[in-house]
Amino acid sequence: MAKFEICVTSLQGVKAALEAGADRVELCSGLTEGGLTPSYALIKRAVEIGSDALAVNVLIRSRGGDFLYDADDLEMMLQDIEQAKVLGAKGVVIGALNADGTINESFLTEAVARAQGMTVTFHRAFDMCADLNAAAKLLHSYHVDYILTSGGEASAHKGMAKLRELNAEPHHPIYIAAAGVNKTNIAEIANTTKIEQFHFSAKDVVKSQMAFTNPSVHMGIPGADEYSNPCTNLSEIKATMQAIHG
Repeated sequence: MAKFEICVTSLQGVKAALEAGADRVELCSGLTEGGLTPSYALIKRAVEIGSDALAVNVLIRSRGGDFLYDADDLEMMLQDIEQAKVLGAKGVVIGALNADGTINESFLTEAVARAQGMTVTFHRAFDMCADLNAAAKLLHSYHVDYILTSGGEASAHKGMAKLRELNAEPHHPIYIAAAGVNKTNIAEIANTTKIEQFHFSAKDVVKSQMAFTNPSVHMGIPGADEYSNPCTNLSEIKATMQAIHG
């Protein structure tokens, strides 16, 4: 039985995932940076909305960029894990690496300890590891529940061969196929890799309701559309979930 995790950045996304019948959400902010830790208020409301019907997993990531963190970043992430637990999250999504592309075991040890009582997912820092097979074995030894991965490629579809190889190995956490998963390829990914859990965002945009606009001012990247707001497409979630049975 396939399970579906929707990556969302808002309460609108949480509600869309709930209505579509998804199993859980990965709650984050800053999706254009690959995802960052969301605000505590967003976590609290998401947990309230999801209730017992939708698990809320919180992404724990202090900044964008690489996964080689200094002591301050690591300590902030450990504290964020504790806060996610206090706010009622079902799980946390973590990851930190060493400069040589191995997993930071010191952080992993402490993160798993502080996450006790919640599920633990190792995020796509896994795809940046020098040896994916060795990383998977290590994560299994720490009783990590899930690995979010594209098989070390730009998308799960491109990484299908590696995903199938990883999933065929004994003694590993549950793999969640991620990156570029959509209604056009989810069935092929499932059939090829034999993975049964899938992560996608079904992201979309809606036009701003602002009557007055100032095209001379940019809050972020120059040239970016300042008057379109990100959202989660309910129809796309449903279509992707249904496509696996097609």
